[in-house]
Amino acid sequence: MRRKEAKVDFLSSDLPSNRKEVFFDCLKNRYGYLINCGIIMFLFSIPLFVLFFIKSIYLGALNQELNNGTIMLSDYNAATFRYIFIYDMLVILSSFILSIGLSGVIRIIRQISWIEPLFFLKDFTDGIKMNYKHISIHLFIISLLYMISDLTMHAPIDYNILKYIPALITIFIILPVIMYNIVQTSIYNMTLIEENKNSMLLFFKSVPVCVIFSVIISITLLLNLINNYTIKSLIFVLFLIILFPVFYISWFLYSSSVLDKYINNEYYPDIVDKGIVRKK
Repeated sequence: MRRKEAKVDFLSSDLPSNRKEVFFDCLKNRYGYLINCGIIMFLFSIPLFVLFFIKSIYLGALNQELNNGTIMLSDYNAATFRYIFIYDMLVILSSFILSIGLSGVIRIIRQISWIEPLFFLKDFTDGIKMNYKHISIHLFIISLLYMISDLTMHAPIDYNILKYIPALITIFIILPVIMYNIVQTSIYNMTLIEENKNSMLLFFKSVPVCVIFSVIISITLLLNLINNYTIKSLIFVLFLIILFPVFYISWFLYSSSVLDKYINNEYYPDIVDKGIVRKK
């Protein structure tokens, strides 16, 4: 059986002239690949999905017992905190599975964004081989920070505002830096220290926009406020399959412009404006 070759029908004059055009070109001509990336992300997030399901059922049952007067408030709070701790530990373990899917997906989206030849399965497996080590560390850090934030919000602290400090630090400072790390992982062959050094620089050079991206991806946590599990599950699945690939390619393209300005122009001139041809 002959291997299907990637199609490259682009002349230089056919290429987009800016990254906004790249974005809409990908939505128009390669949206099927983006949906496939979303399906992959869903498949590798099934352990998280199952944990989410069990958490909803268990906490719902606990809440019902509290409302019925079966358990005291102090017992309810203690049981909730214990379960949240176990749940968050399992989330950390599940992040290593999710890292497999994300490692391959970011390679595919890089190829799409750069208008490069794409062999979907090969690029996916290559992405896992090249990116998994760094991506697993990045997602481990994110899930660990999620655990700290989650436990803090359920801790018996008198001053409610203090409960949200770890979450706010994570969303407004640490998550944007890690998001830059993830993009760099898909482009460069760097150490984690080099990635973090660059990402801190890029973060401080582009605080408003990268914080907006961080807030957008963090909005998914609001699913915890929805009591109907069917609706909650449907939104979760639609987000991963349809919205996440669009979100990530938007972030990748924006990050690429920032990287061009502060990193690539000096150190990697061969990938400046990769995938676009500026009009004279």
